[in-house]
Amino acid sequence: MDDLRIALSDALTRSVETLQDEWEPHDVPSPSGIASCRLRQWFDGKRIPRSNRIPAASIKKMQSGKAIEEFWRTAYERLGFSLLGSLSRVPIGQHMTGEGDGILVAMKDIKLDGVTIPSGRSYLLELKDLGLWSYLSFYQKGAEEGLPEYWAQVQCYMEGYDLDACILHAGQADASAVTYIWNQRKERNGWPDKPPPFLLEVIPRLPQELAHWSAVAQEVRYYVDNYNTMPVAIRDFDPFKTRYPCQYCGWWTLCQRGVVEEEVGVSDDEIDQAARSGAKAA
Repeated sequence: MDDLRIALSDALTRSVETLQDEWEPHDVPSPSGIASCRLRQWFDGKRIPRSNRIPAASIKKMQSGKAIEEFWRTAYERLGFSLLGSLSRVPIGQHMTGEGDGILVAMKDIKLDGVTIPSGRSYLLELKDLGLWSYLSFYQKGAEEGLPEYWAQVQCYMEGYDLDACILHAGQADASAVTYIWNQRKERNGWPDKPPPFLLEVIPRLPQELAHWSAVAQEVRYYVDNYNTMPVAIRDFDPFKTRYPCQYCGWWTLCQRGVVEEEVGVSDDEIDQAARSGAKAA
């Protein structure tokens, strides 16, 4: 029976991991990735195979996040919103297109504690299911500082759909882990007794944000179109010293190798040894 358990577990893990091979290629640049490392975007835009595959646990988390979206949509509808889902892909600036999660429209005057949302008011809705540290970062710092990639994403989407505000809604992907760390830190940080079951922020549309991210998109597109060898100049992090986001990047090993090739110019064996040493030091 133990042999069956091991064999079945291994087969299921491989089955889950192969899902990433069936995903449609992602547009580059795109709102969801525009605030990430520019070199990472270049790897993705050139369709270079990942050197670091997405593990099965991460794929499961991604799918769980998608599955929970319908739950939150229903909760908003119970308040009196109508949700326009299945949004069409829209152009955002000259070099990006995007497709948001949905648009909330108040179908009546929605009376909340001290606030009334007038009938017809519309908001972009962006749903996230955050892991432990992202959730706490959002709680402590807000979206702009705590979740900069999502902040950039919703700014781009608001421009594309011509909306002046977005509700960024984040649930807990791992409630047990959030509660455990929360209980350890709540006294010294002055936090409430229990963590909020979800977080949300109403984010205004800021035209200067789109101007900035449009410039980044233009730069990324230029390097994707014109460089066939790794453009080290646009890496935003040191892959030998940075734990996050480098060690979570699908091209981390390739990035290390390319940096050594570009900056040192040594043999293949020495490159492999340097990359391994950098991984241990990170």
